[in-house]
Amino acid sequence: MKKRAIFPKITLALIFICIPNINIIDFLPDFVAYFLLWSIIGELDRMLPYFAELKTALKRLGLVTLIKLPATLVMFANLHTGRDIIPLFTLIFSVIELILIIQAVNLAYSALSYLGERSGASSLIMPFKVLFGRMSTDTLRSVTCVYAVLRAALAFIPEICLLTYSNDNLALYMRVLYPILATACISLSFLFGIVWASIASCYKRAVKRDGAVRGAAGSLISEERHAELHREREAARRARTLRLLAVASIFSIDIFFRDIKNTNILPHFIWYILLMCVLFRVGRGWKMRLLGASAFALASLANIGADIHTADFFSEYELADLLNSAAAADAYSLIEAFTALECVLFLVGLVALAVSFIPFALRAVSVHSDCDTERLLSEPFVKRTKRTSVLLFSLMGIISILKCLGVILTRSVRLIYTDPGDVTQPVIAASPTPWLPAVIFALSVILIIFSFNFTSDLKEDINSKN
Repeated sequence: MKKRAIFPKITLALIFICIPNINIIDFLPDFVAYFLLWSIIGELDRMLPYFAELKTALKRLGLVTLIKLPATLVMFANLHTGRDIIPLFTLIFSVIELILIIQAVNLAYSALSYLGERSGASSLIMPFKVLFGRMSTDTLRSVTCVYAVLRAALAFIPEICLLTYSNDNLALYMRVLYPILATACISLSFLFGIVWASIASCYKRAVKRDGAVRGAAGSLISEERHAELHREREAARRARTLRLLAVASIFSIDIFFRDIKNTNILPHFIWYILLMCVLFRVGRGWKMRLLGASAFALASLANIGADIHTADFFSEYELADLLNSAAAADAYSLIEAFTALECVLFLVGLVALAVSFIPFALRAVSVHSDCDTERLLSEPFVKRTKRTSVLLFSLMGIISILKCLGVILTRSVRLIYTDPGDVTQPVIAASPTPWLPAVIFALSVILIIFSFNFTSDLKEDINSKN
C-alpha cells in the first residue's frame, strides 16, 4: 500500500461524499469518490480476503451513481409527462445507493479488521482519538451507516412536495413548503456530512501516523505470491492493450448521419487517438513513441480540419458546383489538402506503431521463465506473428489511402441527366468512383473482424502462460 498515494485520495473522496446534492443535482458527483476508493484497493483484492468483495461493491456504487447522470437528463426530458417522476427517481436511486453503501461499509470494516489483526498495523482496529474522546472502529462503522441512512432520507423527503395532489389547497401548501424543506434538508445533510467526514478524518490521521500500515499487506504475502501478482498484472496490462487495439479498429468504418451530409458518427480522430494510446503502451524507445504519437496527434487535428471544411463545403455548395464554380473548387481544395495531410501523418504513425507492436507481441507470450519459450518463439511462430501484424497494419494503411483517393477523385464529378434526351432536365452529380465507398466499408469490416480475432488469439496465448 503506497502511503503517499492513498491518503490524499481518501481526503478527496471524503470531500466529495460529504457535500450533499442540491435538489437532485450533485455538483461534486459521488461516483468520483467511489472510484477513488476503488483505485486505492489496487491489487489487494487478489492478495487478501474481503478486499475483492469490497472492490466490487465500490465499483457497483460508482457505476450506479454514474448512471444517475444520464438518467437525470432523461428524466428532465420527460417532465412533460408529470413531475411525479422526480420523487420516484430520487427514491429509487436513494434506496439502491443506501443498500450498496451499507454493504461496502461492512465489507470495509471486515477487510481492515482482517488486515489489522494479522499484521502489525494495530491502528486499523484500535480506538482512535476524536474531538470528544476516543472512538472504536465498530462505532465508526455504525456512524457511517447512520449517516448513509440520514443522507438518503434527507435527499428524498423534499421531493415528496413535488407529487401531484388532488386537493388544490394541499398542492399549494406543498409548493410553498418545498423550498423551505429542501433548504433545511440540504443544510442538515451538509452538517451531518461535515461531522461524519471529521470523524473519518480522525481515523485516517491515526492510521497515517502508524508506520506499520504501509507494509501491512506486504507482510502477509510471500515472495512467490508477489512474483505471481506481478506476472498477472503484466498479463492484464498486455490484454488491455490488445483490447484497445481491437476497439480502435471500430472507428475505421464510415457511418454517416442521414440528415447531416458527410458527418461521420464514428470520427476517425478517435481511431488515431486510440492507436496513439496503444503506441504508448507497446513502445519502448522514446524516439519511436515521440514520432508515432506526434504523427497520430497531428493526423487527428488534420481529420478534424477536414471534417470542418467538408461540413462548410456542403452547407454552401453541391458536388455539381465543382464543374462551374471557382469558389467551390477552392473550398474543395482545402478538404483535399487536409485529407492528404491526414493520410500521410497516419501512415507515419502506423509505421511507428507496427515497428513497436511486433516485439511487444513476441514479448507478451514469452514473459515467464517457466514457459516453453523454445516452442513459443520457434521460427514458425515468429513468422506467423510478424506476418499477421504486418497484414493488420497494412490493412489500416490501405483503408486510409483509399479514403484519401476517394476524396481526391471526387473532384472529377460526373453529371447524370435524369432524361438523357433533354439537357434542360435536372441533373444528378455523382462521384466517378461510386463503388469506392462500398470497397472501403467492406475493408473496414474485414479489419474489425481481423483485429478482434488476432488480438483474441494473442490474449489466449498470454493467459495460457500465467
